[in-house]
Amino acid sequence: MCNITISEFRRLSFDRKQHFILGGMTNACFIYHRKIGDDTTVFLYHVNNFFVEMFYGMKKGKTTMINCFIGPAELEQYIDTIHLNELKTVLK
Repeated sequence: MCNITISEFRRLSFDRKQHFILGGMTNACFIYHRKIGDDTTVFLYHVNNFFVEMFYGMKKGKTTMINCFIGPAELEQYIDTIHLNELKTVLK
């Protein structure tokens, strides 16, 4: 399952997606985290040829949403905080 495509990942259940990223089933590479308000931290990972955002709710103490994407448009919100050299290393 290491060579999963974004289509296959999208079909997984919420729990399987979370286990896939955090459970060591893949070569998911943590890139960055950002805060949304006081309650939510978004963790950005790179998996094969796509990206995964895991939204963690501090008040709930668990992952509340998982988003995956390929295109650069979704990376816009990270552009001021992630250096291109860091991404270049991750995407090798």
